[in-house]
Amino acid sequence: MLAEMSNDQRRQLIDAQQAFHAWREADREFRHSYRGGMRWRRIGGHDYLYRIQGKVEKSLGPRSSRTEQLLAEYQSQRTRLRERRRRLSGRLD
Repeated sequence: MLAEMSNDQRRQLIDAQQAFHAWREADREFRHSYRGGMRWRRIGGHDYLYRIQGKVEKSLGPRSSRTEQLLAEYQSQRTRLRERRRRLSGRLD
């Protein structure tokens, strides 16, 4: 026979479900948009920004204010999402 949950148990269940949903969304966004990485590559005396996903490397162009900004935004967002996943994981624990 199933016992009815108390109000406190219901609240804890809802909190856990919400935390898991938020973690799952952050994890999905991280894995979809921020897996792999970016790095500079020197070719013919010039630096080029490359986006790396698995074995695929795609040039995003030569070093410029635009590519510097792309890299800074990428690193910032990646760090933000990684930290969000870590905080949400702690909440689930």
